[in-house]
Amino acid sequence: MITLKSSDGKAFEVSKEAAARLSTVLSEMIAGGCSDGCIKLEKIGSETLEKVVDYCNKHADPVPSAASSSSSSFLTAPSKELEDWDRKLVDCLSQDALFNLTEASDSLVMDGLLDLTCRKIADLMRGKTIAEMRKMFNIKNDFTEEQEEEIRREYAWAFGDA
Repeated sequence: MITLKSSDGKAFEVSKEAAARLSTVLSEMIAGGCSDGCIKLEKIGSETLEKVVDYCNKHADPVPSAASSSSSSFLTAPSKELEDWDRKLVDCLSQDALFNLTEASDSLVMDGLLDLTCRKIADLMRGKTIAEMRKMFNIKNDFTEEQEEEIRREYAWAFGDA
């Protein structure tokens, strides 16, 4: 086991093997020999780190591979049970918590978790208007009406106006 410590000082234990297998960054830190068995993650809060650790623990057992190759292209698909667990993990998150988890998975280079959170964000965006997405992502519209109209004319295909 290894201890991961959040930016606010809360400690979480996770399997070394799972952490190393699921995160490139943690793998390198573990291989580099964290002397006290503790890795401080300065940019990840405890609520987010708890979700990261839950993900690691749930995905702790390696997915059996079709061959003894280390290439992930040979891995079989995750079980239905694991897919359902993953979906529930991101479905219960607030938008801010989802964005924090996405940022954490990106900084830890946890491709599986990053894919999962990005899929959820894409699902949230699906069918939204530009105004709704601006509101969702807190993006200020700094175009004048004339600039916006010009963009709509120039890229009509992107707005479904073509």
